[in-house]
Amino acid sequence: MRRTYAKNDGPDRNPMKGWNSGWSDDRQETTVGFQYIKWQDLEPRNGVFDFGAVEDVINRSGSRNRHVILRLYCDWWGANETSRGCPDWIYSDVGVERIRGDNGRYLTDYNDPRYLDEAVQAIQALGDRYDEDPRVYAFQLGVLGFWGEWHTWGSKVDGGSYEITNATKTRVLNAYQDAFDRAQLMGRYPNRPVLDTANGIGFHNDYFRPNNDHSAEFDQTVSSDRKWLAGPIGGEVPPGLSSDDFRHLYATSQGREMIETGHYSTMKPTSVDGQYVGQHMTLHKRFGYNYQIEEARFPQTQPRSGRLPVQLTVQNMGIAPFYYDWQVQFGLLGADGTPVAVAEAEGYDLRRYMPGDEFTLEGSVPMGGIDNGRYRLAVRIVQPGADRAKSTSWKLDARNTYILFANDIPVVDGAWNGSNQLQGGWSVLGEVAVN
Repeated sequence: MRRTYAKNDGPDRNPMKGWNSGWSDDRQETTVGFQYIKWQDLEPRNGVFDFGAVEDVINRSGSRNRHVILRLYCDWWGANETSRGCPDWIYSDVGVERIRGDNGRYLTDYNDPRYLDEAVQAIQALGDRYDEDPRVYAFQLGVLGFWGEWHTWGSKVDGGSYEITNATKTRVLNAYQDAFDRAQLMGRYPNRPVLDTANGIGFHNDYFRPNNDHSAEFDQTVSSDRKWLAGPIGGEVPPGLSSDDFRHLYATSQGREMIETGHYSTMKPTSVDGQYVGQHMTLHKRFGYNYQIEEARFPQTQPRSGRLPVQLTVQNMGIAPFYYDWQVQFGLLGADGTPVAVAEAEGYDLRRYMPGDEFTLEGSVPMGGIDNGRYRLAVRIVQPGADRAKSTSWKLDARNTYILFANDIPVVDGAWNGSNQLQGGWSVLGEVAVN
């Protein structure tokens, strides 16, 4: 039997996409949180790593229970030491120079091989601890430049500019790629040397602003060089937007055009004026992937033997792929929403499905031992391991571990049970009579 479903623009929340939160900026619609990690908190003594400090960062209200984007940094763009991220021992024990620029702002000698040796060890420690962590969405390439953004903008030393060398950038890029295998990586500048030829990483635009040359150049590079195919695109809206900036972002087509040109999956906004809340949510749904069921095919009746075949035709209506290989499951649900039989779809990889692609998800649910009666056939896209019993909690909101479709169909809400297994998260396709 062929089934179709009413279509919509997508759910208000789906994992790893949309406007994201950060710091202590808690937003109900967000599933991703961004946080900086101070190197001095991660490694208070040389070779001694305090991951409890990283956990404190992840557990801030802006990122708690969400997938996280993290960035390790050394220097903040400041004329004092209050936001410095580097540990004291980098300077006092290792001997790396802390430089005071002509403008009074401090930076570290990133090109010093001793600095790079220590940075590589810190990056490797983060990779060892967090590469397989289910909460991690991405690590941004940090440790170089102000805010870890790989630039020394506005700084001169004794009248001459201080530049981060390509050799330094290459070593840090290689360190991140060696340390992280599962977690996505994001670089700052897709059009600058070293990162412009890097493979297998996404990028973040930390100056996502209407009518701005830098932001437009970033988006155009990501688009023309198809950088978004290799990894997620994100960033942040800078502080200090004018009322005219907000108008262009929300009340004209420009915000949507920027998101679509750059193929953004996430973006951290600034505060949103109440008059633009509706437009804010419209753009929120436009980020990243967006899966919509075109049709489903499955029998209305099924004997208590063999396997129940099911086939879904789905289209990615979004502007980017999904960057992780999550599981697609079909389940036959009892009256209480608990599955009596589950089967994984066959021959798929969500990472392959680009914007506009139509693809098929199919499988067959085993019927052995199922009692006569009426059941609901359902599908869910779930983070691998979410449905398995675990000795410790993932510290993720259950809603952030399953994907919903851009269709008006019933949903069995997800929740964690006492064994830290995801229960629910099912989108109901229809009824099947078993006899």
